[in-house]
Amino acid sequence: MKIKMKQSLAVILALVMVLSLSACGGKNSGPEEVGSYQLYEMTFEGDVFDHDFLETSGFALYTMELAADGTGWIKIDGKAAITWGDGKITVNESNAVYTYTYKDGMIVLEESTGESMTFKKTDPADASSGLKQVGEDGSGAELTAHQQYWSGDWYGWIAYSNGTNNYASLDGFYMDCMARIEVDENGEGTFLLWDEATSVGDPRANVSIQISDGGFEQGRLKSVSGWFSDGDVGNADWLVDPDGLGYENLICIEGSYKDPDDFFSGYDYTIYLRPWGLDWADVEADQPDGLPDHYYGWYLPAIQAGAGMPDVIGGDYGGLAPGEVPDDQMEPQGGNDPNASAVDGTWQAPVYGDYGLSKASATGVVPMTRDELTDRISFYADSQIGSAPYDSLYNSMGYVHGKPLIDDPRWDTGKTHVYQWSIKSGEYATLLFEVTDYSIGIEKLQSVETSPGLLDG
Repeated sequence: MKIKMKQSLAVILALVMVLSLSACGGKNSGPEEVGSYQLYEMTFEGDVFDHDFLETSGFALYTMELAADGTGWIKIDGKAAITWGDGKITVNESNAVYTYTYKDGMIVLEESTGESMTFKKTDPADASSGLKQVGEDGSGAELTAHQQYWSGDWYGWIAYSNGTNNYASLDGFYMDCMARIEVDENGEGTFLLWDEATSVGDPRANVSIQISDGGFEQGRLKSVSGWFSDGDVGNADWLVDPDGLGYENLICIEGSYKDPDDFFSGYDYTIYLRPWGLDWADVEADQPDGLPDHYYGWYLPAIQAGAGMPDVIGGDYGGLAPGEVPDDQMEPQGGNDPNASAVDGTWQAPVYGDYGLSKASATGVVPMTRDELTDRISFYADSQIGSAPYDSLYNSMGYVHGKPLIDDPRWDTGKTHVYQWSIKSGEYATLLFEVTDYSIGIEKLQSVETSPGLLDG
């Protein structure tokens, strides 16, 4: 959902003066300058690059934010925090100082060499149309504008890119996700996110957040502290504008993950979210590849049925997920087996049947290309060993059960089950799971084996 544009060498050189802007802190410098800005004009070596040129070259997407507390950020190929006030923008990291002037909603940022960039204040009212409606019964009437926009359940997808070392195979990988955002009247709250490989009880991300005005009626979301996978999310690592991609009620979160145990291994991630219950017709019209993977087969039927967001992607919402069989049509799943014994030697009646979490009739054949199967299996083999539950694979494989490769009905803590997914060409992946919680039927992925060459590319 990003648009990449070619840029002239001269303009790129002109940007050098602000690429180093980073860090934060400072004091209140009066309300007049406070707000959101967009690059409007720049000069370099005596040449003036006007708004029309910048817009057609992609530079109109560059923005700046000045907050009332004297902090802010500028976004040029990535967001960098700044300190501003008294006609100066200070760069803590490099100790560089730039002067600026403000007049009639325009800020001119100047270097000592005479080069300049002009930013124009954007109208906060332009962003207000994205507010979710207060219920006709009066529910939500006491909520702040920040709570109305941000608090609630969200659905979308995550895209991974720029994977290095242990995560190189994540490039181009994506999966659906859900989020639950809770914000109090002071703008403080939590952001919980889970995807097809995690769960609401064991989420992908858990981050404390702060919603501040930021020039928008809905407010801007800022991360305070938390984690994504097992990597830290720090103060202002996430800076999220409402409707930041130009679509109402669609937010975009950009972040980077670094493996705590290997500094040179990591990846970038981009999260696209829209409040549960809203369709993505506007995105579909412009960018059909910008939809969640399970949008048509599961999400649309769920919201058309008026269902609330379940805790599992592809899960029961009062209807049937794609490929789901009604309970009264399901095949027998085995019964109490007097020979079943737990690892500790005590007898336990199995709560699941002869097929693990799959079904006796499951073939495990998925309607995917070789590349699609490779992408999905690579993700689990590289980063989900020991953590991914069976349901995650079931969802990722398009709600197709794996072919069960087990030879007894026992379902005891410590027992293993083996499932196989394949494509029409015969290439396959065989995954071994171990039961980690007998009482609720949870088993986690332990190993992956594939047909020769499937993961070599």
